[in-house]
Amino acid sequence: MKKKDETRYFVTSVASVPVYKVASKTEMYRMATKPGWGAVEWYSAADGYKNPVNRDRSDKTQKLCCDEDTSASLYTKNGGYFGIFPYEEINAKEMPKQAEVAAIIYSDSCGYSVWAEDFNQIHFFVTYDENDLIDSYRVEYGDSPIYDGEVEVAFEDLFQQPEGDWRETYRAELPGTVEYQFKQEADALAQEAGETWMDGEQREQFRQVCGKIDRIKSARDFNVTIPLLGYDYDKKIIEAAQNFKNCHTAAQYETERETRERVAQEAREAAADQPAAPAWMDKAQQEDFREICGMIDSIKSGRDFYRVMNLINGGRYSVDVINAAREFKQCFNSAQYEPEAPSAGTLVAVAAGMVERDAAADVEPQPIALAYTDDLGIVHCGECGAELLCSGTGDMPDVCPACGRRLEYDFFREPEGPDADAYRTRADNQQGTGTAAEAASEGRETALGTPEAMAGTDATEAAGGQQPPPQAGGIDLGRLYAGTRLEAMEQEEGKQPGGP
Repeated sequence: MKKKDETRYFVTSVASVPVYKVASKTEMYRMATKPGWGAVEWYSAADGYKNPVNRDRSDKTQKLCCDEDTSASLYTKNGGYFGIFPYEEINAKEMPKQAEVAAIIYSDSCGYSVWAEDFNQIHFFVTYDENDLIDSYRVEYGDSPIYDGEVEVAFEDLFQQPEGDWRETYRAELPGTVEYQFKQEADALAQEAGETWMDGEQREQFRQVCGKIDRIKSARDFNVTIPLLGYDYDKKIIEAAQNFKNCHTAAQYETERETRERVAQEAREAAADQPAAPAWMDKAQQEDFREICGMIDSIKSGRDFYRVMNLINGGRYSVDVINAAREFKQCFNSAQYEPEAPSAGTLVAVAAGMVERDAAADVEPQPIALAYTDDLGIVHCGECGAELLCSGTGDMPDVCPACGRRLEYDFFREPEGPDADAYRTRADNQQGTGTAAEAASEGRETALGTPEAMAGTDATEAAGGQQPPPQAGGIDLGRLYAGTRLEAMEQEEGKQPGGP
């Protein structure tokens, strides 16, 4: 029957070091002496002996060396010894052949691997601490002295790990191990935090998260540590630990240096958010410029546009600063802030609703709402105040799209708020006057543009009969009208008014 490998452990307070009893001599010899299998590798001067290379006999600079965390001891049948250790060049010609070897003891970062023709010649020497855990250990072949405090133990007397316990949970049950200490701390922390719902594994996670939180010493540590916890631990455990440690924001851990850097960064961002005032403005004008820009940012509708423009124009701001702010914010007219016209689908839905309500009106009386215009000429429902928009054909709705009441347009309420005359433009006053030709044909003494016809709009301007330049926030509708008349357009194109 083929022999099988066996494993035992040196159980210390900090780790369990495995000891492998290897059944195959060939495998053991290959691990200790063959490049690429474990202990040794070929290195070349071509790269400064930094990386392993393939064997090339033409390269006379190649050397066989042992890895830095590995060693091997080969004992021969004639009582000889060949050692393979880090940082020592290996003379491959002196290395014993496999048939000459009687025992091999191999060690690396994972533990010990041992093979011997007579395993009784392998000796294990250990010392114990106050918790009966192994404090120190060594493996020897053949006759070897026992030093003070040491005890020789058989391979079978070493600890055998429970089958399938690859996570080494048994260590948490051995007094004196760090895992046992962690378990006691985890139980105490969970009890102190009142988290009685946690099992053993969750309490250990809770202890680890609390430990990581305790190592947070700055806002940067917080911003790095807390997000990383989510990759390794359950969210519920993390939240419980943060509540127990009162760890919620980076500001709690902010150092004086981080505070200074944050304040400086906020100041830079605040300066970047400020509108860039033109270079020709002095300090006071720049402050006015930013203040006007802030007021313009508050405009959300056509009504807001007129209200804000009246405040700006009636304030202490100069015309040049107002114009610069409006140009910077691209604020030119109220149409920019009006809501979009309803889509065709919306109009169809409203029409369908009107048909349904008209049909229902034959059964029971339909409530009526009186439509009215506000001081800006916008039509609203008299019941709910919803803005009423005309259809694509210019017809006003018969039913309020918001409250569903039938609308009555025969009478309009007086506009609420300021006197509507305050919002009358020069074009409104001139609209009923007509052109000069019309006035002459009707025998009137005045015509468009005379001081008498313009009385009541602006007394100071009417005195000269000239239209003044538009003020900031106002719209020169008279000039706009004159510029869009057919006669003006024909003159600009070089045509005779009314001619071909």
